[in-house]
Amino acid sequence: MKKIITFGESELITMVKTIVEQVNQDLSQYDDNDFTDVFIHLFRNWVTNKLGEEVKKYPFSYLLNKFGQEFLEQTFGDKYEKYFGSDRDVSFGSRYSIARVGKQLIEIGAHILPSLRQEKKFTERFGKHIAPLIDMLELPSYARLEITEDKPYEIDVTVYIDYPSFLKSEERSMTSYHNPIAPRFRALLENYLGVEFGNPVHGKIKLNFNIKIENENEWIKKVLNKEIKKHIKEMPDGNYVHSIRFEPKTEKAYMRIVYKENAPRNMHQFQFRNKVKEYIKGLGYTKIDVDNV
Repeated sequence: MKKIITFGESELITMVKTIVEQVNQDLSQYDDNDFTDVFIHLFRNWVTNKLGEEVKKYPFSYLLNKFGQEFLEQTFGDKYEKYFGSDRDVSFGSRYSIARVGKQLIEIGAHILPSLRQEKKFTERFGKHIAPLIDMLELPSYARLEITEDKPYEIDVTVYIDYPSFLKSEERSMTSYHNPIAPRFRALLENYLGVEFGNPVHGKIKLNFNIKIENENEWIKKVLNKEIKKHIKEMPDGNYVHSIRFEPKTEKAYMRIVYKENAPRNMHQFQFRNKVKEYIKGLGYTKIDVDNV
């Protein structure tokens, strides 16, 4: 007669959660120390089950040399060839390190690594406190900050900069020495929320910062190339301009004027550059510097 095993709701939820974690466990936050520990733990349990408590008297190296191959074949089963091919004499060394095999044991579902990662996302837990901290950063008018958290306690902070607005802004650059956004935000999280930064599986927060420029290409294509450059070449002596190079930077942009080889010697390129600078300034662009090549 078959024995029917029943599970309560909490037991079933735990079982399903364990299976999902086993299949989807992210190993990127672990290192060789963790993988080595996995191998030693599983191997010692396997040897103890096979030979009894007596094996505790034997050196680990002796047990590994004598029973390591058998352990691999039994534990990996039909997945053995996927990881070791036809090799039936796996020697642990540079090719098959204990850490590497420990990681493979996790991949086949033989073990689940422990984790101190929080189940609830940081942005959900402290959501009402984050907005005031962002306000304390006093971001310039051309910038906006977005926070995403795809995995609990792995936070991506992206600062979006509207490039045309940045070029016309009187405010200090986001990346200037006196206004670094990343360390200021980290300090606010530490001081006001008691955040510890580090590995999420150690219960800490991993914080990534990115700066993304918006509307740069559109401005260059529609405004710089079609309007500004066109006007400069229509200015007096503008017909001697060969090209205008534009170099976008995070601090300020640079416009380099390249003149034609047949430009007359008595052409005052310095004065022409100054007229271009006045024209650019008159358009409201405070962060475009003009110079001759």
